[in-house]
Amino acid sequence: MNYSIFILVISLGIIITSCGGLDPTKEPIIPATQKPLVEGTIHFAGGKTAWPPKDSALEIRVVFFQKYPPDSNLVLAISTGEAFFTDTIQRFSDSSSFRLRRDEVNKALPLEFPYVVVALRFGGNFFTDWRAVGVYSVENDQSQPLKITVDTINTVKLQIPVDFTNPPPQPF
Repeated sequence: MNYSIFILVISLGIIITSCGGLDPTKEPIIPATQKPLVEGTIHFAGGKTAWPPKDSALEIRVVFFQKYPPDSNLVLAISTGEAFFTDTIQRFSDSSSFRLRRDEVNKALPLEFPYVVVALRFGGNFFTDWRAVGVYSVENDQSQPLKITVDTINTVKLQIPVDFTNPPPQPF
């Protein structure tokens, strides 16, 4: 009996290590057939020259909230599963693309997101130094966000404008 368990453990070890193992530094391989849930483009008014200084624009992400209005604490909303965010998006450009993948959402689909924002981290404190700089909303009215619904069949396509000189109402 012990011999069988020993063989099973060795076999599992070989299988895990031969497929690359559980290396956290490697990006997960997403099958080509798996579409992103959401993808889109952020357009920055004024282009590259309109960005705040580099020390005030540390990172930018798109955040998808399941509640509107959202909790005032962005990190708490993410940690409780009420919000999901994209990878860091390219900064200091005229426009940047983004996507939200299925593996980044740990809930059953379909899901509704009544509030989608572009969030900018402006300071060194990851937990508090965030501001909304763009909202997926009714054209020319960032105070009226548009709801999106994601499922496993269709990819939702979004265009989000960002104007650093005219930010939306701040939720956090």
